[in-house]
Amino acid sequence: MKVLQISTPHSWRGGEHQAALLVEALNGMGVENSVLCPNGSELAEKMLKEEQQTILFRSRGVLGINLAMKIATLCKENKFD
Repeated sequence: MKVLQISTPHSWRGGEHQAALLVEALNGMGVENSVLCPNGSELAEKMLKEEQQTILFRSRGVLGINLAMKIATLCKENKFD
């Protein structure tokens, strides 16, 4: 199974903590995880430090069609479940 975790904030809050814990738990179950998050975010730094598959995007403040298109392309190319 392949899972794409998505986080948009730069800060570390409950959602980012939950995503990190979920990635760790799913990795232990043999699930292939990738994390999509903003370049320079705290989650990105943690995932890169832990050598987790991390896909970065440049946040321009307002998330919109460009990010939606990136997610659609990633899902199609990588066949995430």
